[in-house]
This record gives sequence, structure tokens and C-alpha cells, in this order.
Amino acid sequence: MKDEFEEENRDDDITVDNETKAVTVNVLSPELNTDSISIDHDKTQIFDEERGLLAFGDLKLSQEQQNDYDKEEISKIQEKLNEQIYLDEAAKYAKTNITDFLQPIVEGVSPEYKLNIVVKEPANN
Repeated sequence: MKDEFEEENRDDDITVDNETKAVTVNVLSPELNTDSISIDHDKTQIFDEERGLLAFGDLKLSQEQQNDYDKEEISKIQEKLNEQIYLDEAAKYAKTNITDFLQPIVEGVSPEYKLNIVVKEPANN
């Protein structure tokens, strides 16, 4: 059984063009990992918009209310992070980090070769 990394990588992910002296690495664009979003309830404050500063005391939620609140807020976060500006920023940082990692290797093999990182959308998008 292949692991996830092997299944997503193909033979054309890295190409070397000896004529143009270029190494091209194709990587998939970053994706949102929804499992990594969590709410730290110890650092979360809920503001009552209706009463504002007149709201006194801590607001106590039942476990069901807390779960509903978490789902709603996580959904808002996911929606915001899926905006194109954030996806573009993630792709930019991925490209920079991969370049920073691979450039010394390419230069170590041959300083004449240029490294190109191409960020691609997954085929199923």
C-alpha cells in the first residue's frame, strides 16, 4: 500500500532540462487542513452585541451550545482562510520555503542550473 506522499507524486514532479540548465519542481498548492483548527476556550471571550458594556458576568454555555458555537466559528475561519488572497499567500510562502530548501542542493550539484518551483492546483479542482 502506498502512503499519501507517494500517491500524490508523479514522475513529472521534478524535471531537469540540460539545454536550458533548469531544474523544475512541480508542487501542489497548499490546502487548508481543517483538522488543525481549534478554539482555545481559556482565551476566548464572547461579547454580547445586544447589551455591549452593560453585560455583566461571564456567559456560561452548555456543552451543546459550546459545540454549536465552535462549529459556527470554525466554519467562519475556514471560509475566511479559503479566500483567494490567503491561498495565494500560502502558495507564495510554500514556494519560498521549497526554494530555500532545494536551492543549495541544486547549486551544490551544479551552480550553472537554475531552480524553478511551479505551484499547481490539484487535478481534481
